[in-house]
Amino acid sequence: MERTMAVFDHYKVVSSWSAAKIEAFMKEHDQAEYNLVDVRQPIEYEQGHLSGATLIPVVELESSLNELSPDKPTVVYCASGMRSRAAAAMLVHAGFKEVHHMEGGMDAWEGAMAEGMPEEIRVLFGSAKSPLEYIALAWQLEDGAIRFYSGLAVLTDDKEAAAMFEQMIRDEERHKLMLTKLYRETKGIDAAAGIEESITGNLEVGDTTEGGLSISEWLEWAKDKEARRIVELCVTMEANAYDRYLYMNKITEDEHVKAVFAALSSHEKRHLETLTEYFEKLLARTAR
Repeated sequence: MERTMAVFDHYKVVSSWSAAKIEAFMKEHDQAEYNLVDVRQPIEYEQGHLSGATLIPVVELESSLNELSPDKPTVVYCASGMRSRAAAAMLVHAGFKEVHHMEGGMDAWEGAMAEGMPEEIRVLFGSAKSPLEYIALAWQLEDGAIRFYSGLAVLTDDKEAAAMFEQMIRDEERHKLMLTKLYRETKGIDAAAGIEESITGNLEVGDTTEGGLSISEWLEWAKDKEARRIVELCVTMEANAYDRYLYMNKITEDEHVKAVFAALSSHEKRHLETLTEYFEKLLARTAR
């Protein structure tokens, strides 16, 4: 009997190096031999960064790839290791040959204890066999994003963040409708009845959202975290969503499907920009 395809089957883990391993690597190699990328915000970079690091905030990474050499080993880092994992995934999809992110980010570099994040973020890769499978996968992850943001909206005491999460939920609901319509058009389904079952029929519906994140585990992690850390996680998730649609658009040949994926990537880019702007606001508050 054919095994049901699980969402995790479409992902692989991003390579991660400890701060100690990266420090040793930097001592053993000339700076010209590798890319060292700081994907934090300028306010964080100004407070301290690794020698020779190029500042490219994760929200700007996709449009700044020409500043880096894809043939060199690339090391990316952020504050905690969350954004750098999303950045590493983006670089893998962009064709960079060797990419590693720093576990624990600058916190680990400076000797702070790791927060015990539940799991690695994963990279989506081309295992789906048809546009329909990619549409189904995207629908599943949008559904997971709705459940994720719904959980965060209840958890946070930050009213502005809660309102932002509620807006994200409304937007992701619209994305699901776009994908439902696209699935119906691509497969030739006339009636809406049973459409969700049809979409998810080739996937094991589970506890998963962008980047292969476990919704329940990350919501548990977020329970005692300050708004800054929670929003940083959301920035990471939306960077993965943006990258996911860019990648799907690149590998899909169907022009209509490509157009929808392109539109969705633009929507997710706006989410990433909105969250990054609010994240910077939170950083400025803590810097006072």
